[in-house]
Amino acid sequence: MITARDVVSVEIPHVDRGLIRYNAQEAEIGGGSHVRSGKDRKDSLSVDQVVGQMVNYAGILYLTGSMLSYAEARKKANRNKYVGDGGVDVPGYRIDTKGSLMRASPDPLRYRLAVRPRERHIGSAYVLGLVPSISGSLVYLVGWWTDERLPPPDLAGTFKGAHTVKRHDLLKMPVLMEKMEEFKIGSAVKEAEPEKPDVQLALFDRRCSSIGRAADL
Repeated sequence: MITARDVVSVEIPHVDRGLIRYNAQEAEIGGGSHVRSGKDRKDSLSVDQVVGQMVNYAGILYLTGSMLSYAEARKKANRNKYVGDGGVDVPGYRIDTKGSLMRASPDPLRYRLAVRPRERHIGSAYVLGLVPSISGSLVYLVGWWTDERLPPPDLAGTFKGAHTVKRHDLLKMPVLMEKMEEFKIGSAVKEAEPEKPDVQLALFDRRCSSIGRAADL
């Protein structure tokens, strides 16, 4: 279970904040949140892009110890704006960072990882990153989960249709750092292992209890 002590805080150096803003502007073409839709998505495009870039930067910095691969990856992406990254946010690895602005609560433990079906990539790891304010430099890396272990899509609520994982079930960030080689592009992709009956029952009970009740966010 993820606790407050497990949440990783990453401070983006002031010198790199301009780079992040520039990359967010460049990424606005065809970008934006897949969780939003319609006018809300259009109006929030710029905010979503800044959040995405901040979380992307923080994830790379934490997992690799350097921002150089972020700079190189964004330079390549800016030259090919209509080509998606295929869910590869950490260059060379099947690691996809999912960012969100903390609108509902200042507590990072109140949020969940959300992955839309069209965002899924076989053999990938998804990282939940949160940004308290786009005018600041702080990013929270809450935890991560694997594609093959995503639960069925939510049947109701804010994230209806998306695969969501609450922070109670997320894995700790240091574990992802230890398992980086498993997600290296070119490495064998693990197949999903069947859950034990007690785990399946617990997930089923938790999902049923959430139907008809407002989501955390």
